[in-house]
Amino acid sequence: MSIASKIRRAIAGAALATALAGPMMLAQAATANALPISNLQSECRGAGGSWYVEYTSGVLTGYQCWYRDNHGNQYVDFYDRRGNYYATG
Repeated sequence: MSIASKIRRAIAGAALATALAGPMMLAQAATANALPISNLQSECRGAGGSWYVEYTSGVLTGYQCWYRDNHGNQYVDFYDRRGNYYATG
């Protein structure tokens, strides 16, 4: 087997390993970055914000922190049901 063949085989193996492991790593990273809900709620209220729990058909779907900046502009931070931040509106 030539060196070029070995290199192509190694690259293909690495690509396959990345394709298989990538989604699992992303799922773990998102959950690993989530703060406990009690911390998020405390930080929101400590900054003068209002904390809301979202339910859809009786099922917990996420959380919201509504707050104002120093200029009086209102914002809302959205968190999923595990406490992962995903957007500001």
